[in-house]
Amino acid sequence: MHRWSSISSCEVTVDCNDPHSPFGWSEALGWEVEPSDGAFIRRMVAAGHALPEDAITYRGALVWRSGAALRRPDGSGSTLLFQLVPEAAGVNAQIRERSGVGHHQPGTHRSAPAS
Repeated sequence: MHRWSSISSCEVTVDCNDPHSPFGWSEALGWEVEPSDGAFIRRMVAAGHALPEDAITYRGALVWRSGAALRRPDGSGSTLLFQLVPEAAGVNAQIRERSGVGHHQPGTHRSAPAS
């Protein structure tokens, strides 16, 4: 059995310079944008755990500037995470096992440079 065929969920992380722009993917894939908790973000800023500039308003919701995620609507646990990276050159996609059966090896990931 192929090692990846037994994965029950995975997370794909995409490094990008604008993590909130790829939400055309949600429509194309039929996935949902993970909701943001604006009240939590405001509490973190008020408590000094985050700076006001760490958050932005996107499509009317307060969100973390550094990332956004899409999730499968069936609740399988698989996600696409878009995270802000400071460098403009090069993009990596990383696939990490979050849970699985069979040959599960915690912390396993693969990186593939975008072409």
